[in-house]
Amino acid sequence: MMQAGPFLKIYATYTQNYKESLKTLDHWLKKSKDFAYVIRLIEAKYNRQPLPLQSHMVTPIQRIPRYKLLLEDYLKGLSEDALDRKETEKALELIADVASHLNETLKVLERRRELLKKLFDLENADFDITNVSRDLLQEGLLKRQDNQENKQYESYIYLLSDMLLDCAPLRKLPLNKSYKVRARIDLAGAQVFEVRAFDGSHGFCVHGIKESVEFATETTEERKNWIQAIKEAIKECECKINSFKTTSSKSFENHLDHQTPSGSFKIKDEEIGKRCPRWIKYREASMCMLCSKPFGRFNRKDHCRACAKVVCLDCSDQQYILDYAYGETHRVCIVCHQILNAKYQVDASELAQKSLLSDFLYFSENSNWRKMTEFWCLVPKNELKVYVFKATRDIKEERIISLEGCKVSCSNECQEQKYCMKLEAKQNIYFLATDDKKLAQNWLYVLSEGSKGKRLKEEDVKNAGSKGPVLPSPIERKTSFFNRVASIRRRK
Repeated sequence: MMQAGPFLKIYATYTQNYKESLKTLDHWLKKSKDFAYVIRLIEAKYNRQPLPLQSHMVTPIQRIPRYKLLLEDYLKGLSEDALDRKETEKALELIADVASHLNETLKVLERRRELLKKLFDLENADFDITNVSRDLLQEGLLKRQDNQENKQYESYIYLLSDMLLDCAPLRKLPLNKSYKVRARIDLAGAQVFEVRAFDGSHGFCVHGIKESVEFATETTEERKNWIQAIKEAIKECECKINSFKTTSSKSFENHLDHQTPSGSFKIKDEEIGKRCPRWIKYREASMCMLCSKPFGRFNRKDHCRACAKVVCLDCSDQQYILDYAYGETHRVCIVCHQILNAKYQVDASELAQKSLLSDFLYFSENSNWRKMTEFWCLVPKNELKVYVFKATRDIKEERIISLEGCKVSCSNECQEQKYCMKLEAKQNIYFLATDDKKLAQNWLYVLSEGSKGKRLKEEDVKNAGSKGPVLPSPIERKTSFFNRVASIRRRK
């Protein structure tokens, strides 16, 4: 028993699939007469008293509890000074540990099946539903607060081990779905805290990296329970992530400063653009928070998407690419624009020295593929982004394209270049084109792997021809005279 005890945990696989095996057996016994005849023939041939196959299938599951009962009875009959008493006690501990392991495995499997049923009922679930490391911690019906319109909406919350799902009930088609995912907040780096609800109810805010959502509960006890559960889930999630890091790696820091009297939190300057801010309510500001100009009919209120301050249109006439918004361009105030420019200002020539690929490519955005212009494009080694510059010595990029979640494919829409690559982001479509086959093969490989979240090395790019996707046969096109002249001038 001591030698075989540790290996008995392999029965966990059998116990997990036992119920499904019974269903499969019953299905084919009813569906196939030939199969049922063979099973009955074998049962009668090898048993003096014919027993159904189901009775034999349950035997391995009953074996572990029987071993435990056998050792317990044997231990009762031993005297205190028996030679094998210590070994029997150790064997009993091993078998008891195996039994508890099998029971826990079955409980985890049952919880996972219930979770999968609930997640498959969700509409607009843009994440891996079948992740085996995910667990359901808590669920319940709450009210979601819309502070801009002073309204509350019915919301069903799923607190998972790695994310929080805010779901809205579906009252229309599709009929096989019960809820629609309205917001998904990753717990890594998230914060939860109490807020003031506009109707006097008990509110709390879950502030994630990408999104921030506020909820309301009926009692303070319910709010306390939710905040405590979310805090414990955040702590456990961050511990799991930090366990994969080296000892020199830093854990998640508290990115939020002190709480202001209005209940909002101020984001540090180094986090502007990287973290979703909690918006200040319109009713809390009667004048621009930068220039003090009062709001009125001809001076409309607006939010800075980087710091969430309520500002006027004159103070928010700048735009910048925000990382937390998946690399999309949003309106920001003049203060945040200066901070972002100072923080993200890069030199194209210096960045090219630390890049996987850097070359002149023809570039266009959205449907303007007929007006492609040659730009200096590069992909840094440690970033899943494409930087687009007008020239090789520029210190400000024209466009930054985030490859995460981007769909990369070959396209024949370009009228003048042989090889054209199409990048489909959430809101924009970009085209990159060249006449060089090897260059196009390298770029297509780097873009395709980057869209999957893979970080490549220079050695991988050199072997892109054998690893990457195959380019389609080029369509012979005539390059215009003006484009050829412009290309020669730029390269000189």
